[in-house]
Amino acid sequence: MFNQVLVNPDDQVFHSFLWRSDKSETPSVFQWLRLNFGDKPAPDIASNAINYLAKVSQVEFPDAAQELRDHAYVDDIAGSKSNSTEAKKITKEIYTILGKGKFQIKVWHSNCSEIDQSGGESFTDLLGHKWDKQEGKFTFKKENVVGLLEGFSKRNCLKFLAQLWDPIGLVSPVTIKFRIDLQALWSSGYSWDDILPESIQQTWLENVQTINDLLSFQFDRKLKPSNAVGVPQIHGFSDGGEQAYGGLEESTSVLMLETLLVV
Repeated sequence: MFNQVLVNPDDQVFHSFLWRSDKSETPSVFQWLRLNFGDKPAPDIASNAINYLAKVSQVEFPDAAQELRDHAYVDDIAGSKSNSTEAKKITKEIYTILGKGKFQIKVWHSNCSEIDQSGGESFTDLLGHKWDKQEGKFTFKKENVVGLLEGFSKRNCLKFLAQLWDPIGLVSPVTIKFRIDLQALWSSGYSWDDILPESIQQTWLENVQTINDLLSFQFDRKLKPSNAVGVPQIHGFSDGGEQAYGGLEESTSVLMLETLLVV
């Protein structure tokens, strides 16, 4: 993805490196002309390139351009459509838009067999979670979450917390407590590799157990039920205290049987 984006000529001098094919040779100086994975702003620059392609394609492909602006996250595009006809149209147009910048779609994952290109895989990674395509559920990536196996130090507590990749905030009400506990470690003045007191160890043991409990949770990907009538209402709330603040949004839908569903 990144190599499809040219580095600004004024910045190419800062992407110089030495290379030689044999140890006996004098190294030659080369420059990267294309965006490199190691560049810190590379994801943002590549995302801006995709947004630019969407902008210049707005008149020709308005729906697909909007899809890229709203539902592209670095190298993932995570959208949904009401039926396979709409989905086929959007995927074809996205191919065309990204093709203008020589970006290639690796594979489409879908719960529709007409669109899915994964060879029948039931699960796929999506924004830090596992997506069960047939059930329409999100779960944690279990293989990436482990306990504190190397001792209870500030370094290992931070390492444990860093594994909880949750960019869409599904479990933020739980993980905010872990961040408060980590903040307390900083305030206590422990060095990176000090073994923590038993009382603090117990706190982090409970945190590990909480994560193990979360591994069995499933979240519906679809927020609007199939038998919903009309446009859903969105209600937002927020609150804050001395240690943290947070917000949430609820989607309220009226169903065909005149019942009310809050998600």
